[in-house]
Amino acid sequence: CLFTIIDANGDGSKWAFSRGSAQYRYNMKNNADDWLISPPINYEAGKTYELTFSCHSADDSYPEAMEVMFGSDKTLEALTKSLWQNLNIPMQPTPSTDNVYTVEFTVPANGVYYYGFHAISESYHKSLYLHDISVKEKGTDGINANYSNAEKVDFITNLGGQRTKSLQKGVNIIRMADGKTMKVVVK
Repeated sequence: CLFTIIDANGDGSKWAFSRGSAQYRYNMKNNADDWLISPPINYEAGKTYELTFSCHSADDSYPEAMEVMFGSDKTLEALTKSLWQNLNIPMQPTPSTDNVYTVEFTVPANGVYYYGFHAISESYHKSLYLHDISVKEKGTDGINANYSNAEKVDFITNLGGQRTKSLQKGVNIIRMADGKTMKVVVK
């Protein structure tokens, strides 16, 4: 998996990937303090980006809570910019739809940055599901114009970290032979 998972409170309840979603499972005694941190992504200053994701709680009687933080490293100390917070995430509206959230953000300087999904639910709630994560420059289709099939691709994975032979519908993480990583969204 290209995402970094951190169980910050060390209680054994943490993010895991299952059936195309990231899932945070509750802890009976401890409030959530668990992170799912993105792979490194290059951003340019002066551009506005959109982070879009879907999430839902397993039960409206036990709503989950989450915040999205942003920073220049995949450490908790570096993820200091708050992009979004919801302390009462609802269930799916219908079995075939989900709650979709889009957050706009900019970066102070060109460089590599990370976003982190931070589960902050109270203890003894149920599960939080997160999927369909994408980042794109606002006003674009999300496909990196700098990507060319002629470049040497080391491997391609989906968001669950499973390797694929070619670009698939949805979010693809491409690792180039030179070590660069990029995210490509295919609609």
